[in-house]
Amino acid sequence: VGSALGVPLHLDARLRERDLGYWSGLTSVEIVARWPGDLARLRARDPELQPGGGESLRALHARVAEFVGVLSRWPGGGPLAIVTHAGILRALGIAPVPGNAAARSATIEGLQQALALGDAMQSASRAAVTGEEERL
Repeated sequence: VGSALGVPLHLDARLRERDLGYWSGLTSVEIVARWPGDLARLRARDPELQPGGGESLRALHARVAEFVGVLSRWPGGGPLAIVTHAGILRALGIAPVPGNAAARSATIEGLQQALALGDAMQSASRAAVTGEEERL
């Protein structure tokens, strides 16, 4: 993506996939057999569950919120593409976990700024890839 747009690649560990600990690689049937009830807690989005001893939703949302704060201050003003996992994308819509109103407000404001920046740069990115301006 970066080379197609002619922009540098920046790796950020805050966008890595959620750590599922020793559940990684197991099927849902195997998880239910070994840890009855935990898969239901995962599907219910229990913010405290650390699946397989891995990362809780609360911890995942905290690192995504930190990334959003940095993203809202991203330098350069050029095209920006974020490539990550579905869990991170879900967290972007709900981070941080409800119950921390101040952090949620700051995160939503940062995300809105980042999304506004992304909307503005989407047209620039499309023009860079296609050579055409966006039609209104």
